Amino acid sequence: MVPAPRRTPLAATPSVRPWPHVLAALLALLVLWTGFSRDLRLPGLYMDSINPEYLAVRALVEDARPDTPAYVLPGNLIAGKYPVLAGSYYHGPLQFYVALPVYAVLGTDIVAARVGQFTFGALVLLAMALLLRKARVAPAPAAAALVLLALDPAFMLALKTQGYNIIWPLAWLFLALAVVEHWAGRGRPPAAWQSLLAGLFAGVAFFCYFVFLFFVPALAIHLVGHLRATGVRGWKPALGVVSLHGLGFAIGCAPYLWGYQRAAAATSGWDGFLASSRGTMESLAMQAAPGGTWDNLARTWRMVRRVVDDEWVSRM
Repeated sequence: MVPAPRRTPLAATPSVRPWPHVLAALLALLVLWTGFSRDLRLPGLYMDSINPEYLAVRALVEDARPDTPAYVLPGNLIAGKYPVLAGSYYHGPLQFYVALPVYAVLGTDIVAARVGQFTFGALVLLAMALLLRKARVAPAPAAAALVLLALDPAFMLALKTQGYNIIWPLAWLFLALAVVEHWAGRGRPPAAWQSLLAGLFAGVAFFCYFVFLFFVPALAIHLVGHLRATGVRGWKPALGVVSLHGLGFAIGCAPYLWGYQRAAAATSGWDGFLASSRGTMESLAMQAAPGGTWDNLARTWRMVRRVVDDEWVSRM
């Protein structure tokens, strides 16, 4: 007999209509836009706060200056317009393709850039709302969580600066979790396509920024826990589901390998590519803050304190 999903005080019944969660998401979007549109042109743009979306000029403006720079890895600009990997080895340019329709409609000025950055935040909120719905969180606490995130000045300012590179892949991570919660909430093991889709979303999050690889152990624990709750017993059935998740994950982050292959082909093979990447890593190491372990711990604590007391926001 398959055990029923465990209920918590915050849980709603699986049959609850989706409209309360939809309204909660819309309210959070309104709150985020209200704060986002205040001083829409501030803070000003700098290189990393618009990278790689600035490449939209190359893709959309017919008479763009031919010397418009393209900071991408060697061989990673298709037709001189579309990046495979941008200027980093550790994150992809997917936000460029998400923002491209915004620039196509609104142009390539700072207002369009802000709308594009708002879009990244909106995707995070919408994916979070879906996850809360699939996890059977009741509408009231779900709405509170969404609105509180939209109100967080750190969330909004990170979207307006380079920080959105790390924040917006949360949308893909939330989607991966939502797929698992979907089949777990119905009390039955996943179909093959559901396992592939969940893994794919997690892989895309990793492609968007490498730090999302560190969530994989937690995702695996979450998956195995739900498999046991839905009656999957024995290591062979569980291994089959986990393997499909792994396959989806590999597909989601495969553009890394495509970008590396293109860079290797443009730099005299893999030896040239590896030598170039080592040089980049060495230059980053030289720019790292000096000091030993205790100095690094003290510096980390100062950063945590500044986030908690909003000191870093006042410095923006």
